[in-house]
Amino acid sequence: MMQIPDAVGVYEDEDGDLWIRFGAGKDRWLHLTQWHPTPIDRSWMSEFVTDEDVAEHLPLKRVSDGKGKNA
Repeated sequence: MMQIPDAVGVYEDEDGDLWIRFGAGKDRWLHLTQWHPTPIDRSWMSEFVTDEDVAEHLPLKRVSDGKGKNA
């Protein structure tokens, strides 16, 4: 069984959605997905989600370590 990442950082799923992990709290994730209501309008949709929501989209690939440039 795959494990939900617990390290702060940015992750990507197989569909190209981004999952940003925060340090603490119930809703520790921000989910970003591209949303195309029309061929001209290309926007991002975002929502705060829980570990249970993330579990439905495993596996995730880490694309950022969560540290700033000066860290």
